[in-house]
Amino acid sequence: MHEIMLFITVICVVGFGFLVVAKRPFDAMGFFLCFVAYRHLPSIFYLFGFSGESAFFDNVRHSSAMVEMALIFMVFMVFTYLGYIVFNRVRFGQSLFPDYSAPKSDLLILAGIITLTICAFIVAWIPIQQTGDIFEAINLVRNLDFYEGLNVLKKFIQFATLLSSAYIVDLIVRKRRGAHIDTKFIGLIAVLLILNLFFSFIMGGKGFIIWPLAFMAIAYAVCATKKPMQFISLTCLALVVLVLSLQFTRIIFVKEASIKDPISYLYGALHFDVMDGNLIFIDTLGTLHDEETGETFANGLAGVVPRFLWPDKPVQITAGGDFKESLLPGSRGGWPVFAYNQWFSSFGWLGVITGGFLTGWLLRQIQAKYSQMTRDPFSTYISYILILYVVSPTGINNGIFINYIFFVIPLFIFQFLTQARWGRLLTPTVRNEV
Repeated sequence: MHEIMLFITVICVVGFGFLVVAKRPFDAMGFFLCFVAYRHLPSIFYLFGFSGESAFFDNVRHSSAMVEMALIFMVFMVFTYLGYIVFNRVRFGQSLFPDYSAPKSDLLILAGIITLTICAFIVAWIPIQQTGDIFEAINLVRNLDFYEGLNVLKKFIQFATLLSSAYIVDLIVRKRRGAHIDTKFIGLIAVLLILNLFFSFIMGGKGFIIWPLAFMAIAYAVCATKKPMQFISLTCLALVVLVLSLQFTRIIFVKEASIKDPISYLYGALHFDVMDGNLIFIDTLGTLHDEETGETFANGLAGVVPRFLWPDKPVQITAGGDFKESLLPGSRGGWPVFAYNQWFSSFGWLGVITGGFLTGWLLRQIQAKYSQMTRDPFSTYISYILILYVVSPTGINNGIFINYIFFVIPLFIFQFLTQARWGRLLTPTVRNEV
């Protein structure tokens, strides 16, 4: 019964958002709702009594947590929709994001991507040189914390992959619309993208590979195809296969990776166990662990300061890391805690309302800033980066401070350095919309 209530709540809340609030499936709100739906897909598995974290999670024993989390989720999303609607004509906040609608210099964009790719190569090459083997290097980075305290270096690889994939889809769409773009130039960007995907594979993070490819496919579908949903559906199936393949490769070749039964393998590879962790988080709130008022967001703000400048800053910045440590002392990583659960644990129901309203406001600003999303693939892609990494898949959370620094500020810098006015000093070839 509780499983059905949770499932129906997710279906009704997300369905209402798609039908009433989002104007298109892949505008800012529509894209956000896709992430929300994906994060809550495990509610289908619960109908059949399955959960990935069965050692700690039991559908019967945690039934009250399902009801409570369903209510928190519903209130958060209702106020997200209200914030999105209320700020329809109030555009306060657009200046928080860079404007990519102005002409850009193709030469400077290429130079920027090459520079990032060189940095990505250096970051990926160091662990390979240490171990002499690619899969040993993956193990070193993934399981032995080779870049502990220096995770910011991985951002070079992430940005190189994101921007090269954004640019290649931009070039393809422009060429399709009649712009004169040399196929060899597109091929060069494709080579850089493949290199950066390879470096991302070494870093061991599936998200570094999956999301750039997904954004590229969706931006192309939205901007250049007449039937985007068919194209996106096929892309999603292909990406699921790719996720499973990457997970399987890691199991075979990388140390300390465990083999599970097929359903658990699928469940873990798609990170569905995150929702299990959130239900446990709510069920044990106030007993196994407790959050002081605002503690989670204070820790998130502390994450902005590098550890070498503040050696005594909190070990766990994310709520999920602290929580999993209390459940499994000495465990690696953590279960990412959904935004609405962070607001609830930190500030109660008032926090849920505030967090939802702020999420709706920020999504509206992204939508207004990149209102030409169906026309300009580059702006479309940038908006997807902001929704995933700044808003987050379930709303504004305690990572917004550090993610703004790591994603938005570099995007401002890249936008400034690649303006056509600088490019004209070097070459007359600039990016012109057709």
